[in-house]
Order: sequence, then structure tokens, then C-alpha cells
Amino acid sequence: MAETGLHLEKELEDIFSITGRPVSEINRLGRPGILSNSGFMGENENVISVLQKDNRIVSTLGLTHPRFSRPLFQIFNIILPRMDFSVKGFPENKVRYNHIWISVKYQGGKG
Repeated sequence: MAETGLHLEKELEDIFSITGRPVSEINRLGRPGILSNSGFMGENENVISVLQKDNRIVSTLGLTHPRFSRPLFQIFNIILPRMDFSVKGFPENKVRYNHIWISVKYQGGKG
């Protein structure tokens, strides 16, 4: 990823730990109801399949992970002062980014 900005599918399949944590533990903790109500993986997903899907989306958009993360970080910083975590459901904000209005729905979470 350091060279291309994208993961190689084969490398993802061979990963046994991420940031020192076993993939099996991340899979368990990422399920709904463990660390958060919704989790970050569906019933038939694991952290590797989520990374593979994210990688394909970024690639399809003609971007790299570093190029994709910068606008997401900027939008997060625009919305952060407006976030009201006491609101139930998925609050929506409209922000103008690069001369385009973007509707962003968010939900609080851990990490």
C-alpha cells in the first residue's frame, strides 16, 4: 500500500493481525452489539472482506486511500462543530465542499 496507495488483494488475504491485534479478535469486536450497537461488519463479513470492499470502492473511483482520506477528514472537520450526539437517529448536515453541496448523515461510534 505504501507504493500504490491501494492494498493488494493477496496481501490482505494473508494478514493475521492488524496494528498488533489478531484478525479473529477484530472480527469478534466488530460485530453488532459487542463494542457498539451497529458494529462495522455485516453478518457475512469479516474485517478482511471489509478492507477488500473498501479497496475496490477507492480503486473504482480512480483514487488511492491517501487521496480519498483527505476529503473525508476535511468534511469531518467541517461537520464536527455541528454534531449533536444527543439526537437520536442519523442527523443530516449539508456542507459545501469544492463548490458542491454534499449531504452527510452520521452516527457516533467508538474509534
